[in-house]
This record gives sequence, structure tokens and C-alpha cells, in this order.
Amino acid sequence: MDALRLSFSEQSLELSYKAFLSVLSEDQRWLLHDGTDHYMIIKDVDAGKLDVFKELLPIRSGDELVRYNPTAGMFDVSYSAAWELGRLLTLQNKRVSVDLFNWKRSHAQSLKDAERQMDHLPFDIPTALDLPDSVRTWFTDLALLKDLPFNYLVPDERMLPTESIRFFQVDSSWVECLLDGAFSIGRVLSTDHEREGNLNVHPREEKKISGFLLRSDLVAGWPGLLVDGYSDGEANNPLALLRMDRRSKNVLLCLFEGLIQAVDIHLKPETLHFGVTPNDNDTGYIKELKTQDASTVDITWKQLSNEDTKQQEEAAKKRVVDIASLVSSLEKELPKEAEEKEAMNSAQFALQMIEGVEKVRFMISK
Repeated sequence: MDALRLSFSEQSLELSYKAFLSVLSEDQRWLLHDGTDHYMIIKDVDAGKLDVFKELLPIRSGDELVRYNPTAGMFDVSYSAAWELGRLLTLQNKRVSVDLFNWKRSHAQSLKDAERQMDHLPFDIPTALDLPDSVRTWFTDLALLKDLPFNYLVPDERMLPTESIRFFQVDSSWVECLLDGAFSIGRVLSTDHEREGNLNVHPREEKKISGFLLRSDLVAGWPGLLVDGYSDGEANNPLALLRMDRRSKNVLLCLFEGLIQAVDIHLKPETLHFGVTPNDNDTGYIKELKTQDASTVDITWKQLSNEDTKQQEEAAKKRVVDIASLVSSLEKELPKEAEEKEAMNSAQFALQMIEGVEKVRFMISK
């Protein structure tokens, strides 16, 4: 018997690819990368549209999730790869794989014992489904894409260039295939497959998960960053933060429960401080006042009482603000009532000098 071969000329392959694009819906974006011996398709699909894969689970082999598109003449192995990845990651974790295998063996034995004792009764046999804590924690982490190799999240570095942010939505079918692969440890015989088909040991609520990847020196420079996600562009409906993880010194991964439309990145609210602003020529500093006309005052450094030029230069390098001179400048610039003759107090000074934390908002354009 001849082996299955999918041979295409360059012209027929180009026609197949164009036909393949023609059958896609408008909300699916596909990128085709031409390699030396093969084609690779990286797809961005709307999560929840491929629930057919969930109906196939559990399976005995990742090959059951491979799908062939006759129009394009290509195989889609993404869900099969997710299943194999979950299996391999669990095998790599010796403690979890042993705990899971022992639980399956003890569960199968208890099920057989219950059948012998209660096979004459007209109701279902009760079974305990409490997984070990290590196994349950492992599945919870996998559902949030923890411990996954980064190249499964970003296949090509060009998809996440430096100083960039990329939003995405998690494909729930892909995650289900990942979890089933992790749970397949010890699934060898057909009876094992049949028994596990009646189990629901890692039930998950049907919820959409979205997030973003940020690659920037900001991540390394400010380790105390906070992130707030919203389901609307006006930032009125906050989303629950499921995961916030630094995948490297300059890459930040965040996952939210729901579809994210806007995200705020800022420092902790209590990071209040006195601050000044460089002037337009970068030759000194100014303080922008909280007035209607947004007037400014120049910042002067504290001078020494002696006239030694060298010591004066050394003092200027330390950039110690001359508070008395600054207060005097503020009193001149700030408007006052005619009858108000009191000098500026500490509260008024703090009001003008204090600065809050910076906040940057990114919104997904429709």
C-alpha cells in the first residue's frame, strides 16, 4: 500500500491557500509562514467556536485531534499539540504524575469493590472523586497556562517586539485538550478510557479568559507595577485578575476573567512623593503649580554660606532644593485674597509639591 502523500506544485499550493482563506470568517486572522519544506499556520480564532473538540474528550492519543482541511490540503495539529504538551508536562512532574496514577489505581479498585457489593441495587454506585491536592493544584495552574514553554505562547519573537503590548483571547478548547492530555497518565487500556469518560474530575466553569503580553523595560525598571483590566473602554467595569506573571525580566503576562477592552498600568497608589519637572531646555527644573493658569516656578539649589566657588559647585551637584527660596517663589505666584496675609503653611506647601503615580491606559480599538 502506498503511503499517504500530499504533494502540491507551487502553483496548486498557492491556489489551495487562497481557497483556504476564502472559507474563513472575517473575524479569523491567519498568518502563513513559508518555510523550506513546510507551511505553518498560526491562527487567532474566537474562543468557543471549536467546542467540537471538547465533545471528543477524553481521547487515547493526540492523533485523534488532528484535523485535515481538504480545501487547503493542510493539517491542523494545534489541538493535538496541546494534548501532547499536557501529557509531557505532567510526566515531567514526577510528584504529580505518581499521585495521579496512584489515585486512578485506587479509584478503579474502589469502583470494582463497590460494584461487587452493590451490583444488585437499582441505583448508581457512589464514588469519591477527591483528587490529591498536588494534582488539583497542577490542573488549576495548567488552566492558567502556567509552566507552559514560552514558545507555545509566542511562536515567533517578531510577534512580540520590544516596547510593545499584545492582547489575546484564550481558546478554551485548546485548554481543555491540554488538561485532558495531562489527565491521560495511566490511560492505557480501553477500560481505562471508558472509565475516565464517565468522570468529571476537573470541572471548570465555562468562562472566557483574555489577557495581554507586555514586553518593555518598564517591567524590569518598576517591579511593583499594578495592572487593572476592564471590559469596556470607559474603564467602568473591572475584570478579575487571574494571573500576573513576569516571564522574563522585561516580559509581563496577565490573564483576566472576561474579555478585556482596556487596561491601566500604574504604580501603587501609596507611592506619593514630592516632585519637580525638567524645564524645556533640560538646563534646570521647574514646579508646575496647581492653578488655573498652570503657572510655574524655577527650582533653585541650596547655596553654601561661604564664597568658595569649588564648594559651591559641589553643593550644586548634590541638588539639594533651597526650600526657603521655593516657598518664597510659591507665595509670589499663588493667588491670594486681599485680606489674607498669613504665610504659606505646610499643608499648602504639600498640596503644591505632591505628585501622584503615573497611569497609562491601553484600549483595544474596534
